[in-house]
Amino acid sequence: MEPICRKYLELRYRLLPYLYSAVHECATTGMPIMRALWLHFPDDPKAVECGDQYLWGSNVLVAPVIEKGATTRRVYLPRGTWYDFWTHERVEGGREISRPVDLETIPLYVREGSILPLGPVKQFSGEIVREATFCFDLSRF
Repeated sequence: MEPICRKYLELRYRLLPYLYSAVHECATTGMPIMRALWLHFPDDPKAVECGDQYLWGSNVLVAPVIEKGATTRRVYLPRGTWYDFWTHERVEGGREISRPVDLETIPLYVREGSILPLGPVKQFSGEIVREATFCFDLSRF
């Protein structure tokens, strides 16, 4: 369990720049950080009825695994192109897919065209790290 917890704690710190952007948007526009799919896809009936996934900010789709012992997760990807955060696989949306999962992999998808700023791994948010921040670069895939 420790390596799995470490993986997600490190991911949290790496995603802080993205989170700061989402918090800024929330403070200036009132748009929530966690968003039901219908907020961005109101004309998509499947997105409107989808209650077990959400957007984190406007660009990261999160599909929590809610079934004990699951080996796959049905994920609805709204229209457009999405990239699996872990494998960088390009997937066309507007459909439901089956994503293999295990205890250490929560399905995360990044919307094509997104700028997903990532920071360095830290031990605490105030730690000064001389590493440069980089982005999830979809042009490499």
